[in-house]
Amino acid sequence: MNKTIYANTQNRGDNNCKDCRARNRDLCGVMSDDKIYTLYDLGRSNNIKKGEYLFMEEAPSTYVYNISSGMLMLERIGSDGRRQIISFVYPGDFIGLTVDSNYSVSCRAVEASRFCRWKRTELEQFAEGHQNLGKSLRVIGNKVLARTIDQIFILGRKNAVERLAFFLLQTSGRQIHAGLSETQLNLPMTRTDIADHLGLTIETVSRAFSRLSKDKLIELATPSLVTVLDHDRLINCADNYKV
Repeated sequence: MNKTIYANTQNRGDNNCKDCRARNRDLCGVMSDDKIYTLYDLGRSNNIKKGEYLFMEEAPSTYVYNISSGMLMLERIGSDGRRQIISFVYPGDFIGLTVDSNYSVSCRAVEASRFCRWKRTELEQFAEGHQNLGKSLRVIGNKVLARTIDQIFILGRKNAVERLAFFLLQTSGRQIHAGLSETQLNLPMTRTDIADHLGLTIETVSRAFSRLSKDKLIELATPSLVTVLDHDRLINCADNYKV
């Protein structure tokens, strides 16, 4: 298993906050243009390669991270060796904040990605003097809880096609929030990753993709690029799929 590798650590002289996808998102979006440099200087900007781990489950939760580009995923391995992918992480997502002294999940790069990191204690101390930032951290915590509830619901209540439709709608929403296309869905993760996220087998995921494509709800341009053809029908499918 690859360990975390930090590369190309940069300083303020290389700051590119104004062009960063995360600039107007949950964490950085509450900071004024002059204060964003102070926040940036408090941390470090780094790159991570595809397949590398940003942090490992049970490791000390020393750092928190804001994703600038690319995609990562949060995963946990059970005692039987089976994997559950908790969520996929998009540009602008803030991760690593926990009430525990250790991370409860591992974070691995789905593709080459970039992020900013801060020591958790230093960021929390900084937030005490910046009311908007402290409020933003609480909002982020609420969003994480909401996504967890969604995940529990789809795993417990929906069949395979409904789960996939729900996942594609989630992806669409996450892309919109990250400033990306609503209908051209970028899926750099493997079908195995999607299966482990939805609690399905690879074969079942493939059949579900084929069914949605056959029903003209989506178009599979490539395995990593899906076009939503009928957003309303996809919503109906996610709510109550009929065979």
